[in-house]
Amino acid sequence: MISSARTSVFVVILCSCVLVVSSAAAVDVNEPAPELGAADLEGRPTRIGDLRGMVVVINFWAVWCGHCVHELPELQRLHETHVDEGLVVIGVNVDRNAQIARDFRDRAGLRFRIVHDERTRIAQRFMPPVMPSTYLVDRHGVIRFIRRGFRARDSADIALRVRELLSAL
Repeated sequence: MISSARTSVFVVILCSCVLVVSSAAAVDVNEPAPELGAADLEGRPTRIGDLRGMVVVINFWAVWCGHCVHELPELQRLHETHVDEGLVVIGVNVDRNAQIARDFRDRAGLRFRIVHDERTRIAQRFMPPVMPSTYLVDRHGVIRFIRRGFRARDSADIALRVRELLSAL
């Protein structure tokens, strides 16, 4: 039988390896955005490859995340302000079922694309460090900025960065 001290050391080593692998797999700034490869809540395919030439905001959120709920109206305003300039906002919802996302979208009046990440396949590609996490993707499909979490003062910074990406050719 393995002693409890040896078991504890094994568990610490195993967890350390998992953390190293997880952080190594997370996407970062100046890397191509991973493919979404999922349909939105209306059934439309949502692929990064199809959005080349557009600036894309990808936001991971859930109804149970208070900061997410506060950020979503800001993303809606960003969408409304810049949709005609080539901005696409995509909310990646990680709640347990799509109906939760649909109900919240309808109550909150969200009109940007929402993809339900039922099996967390998209989240596994991006490895968002916290909820919410927001990725700004340039017209060439490259991640140019990552916002971890959300505070009210972040809205102005995200809007500025979106405008910069929209003005860059």
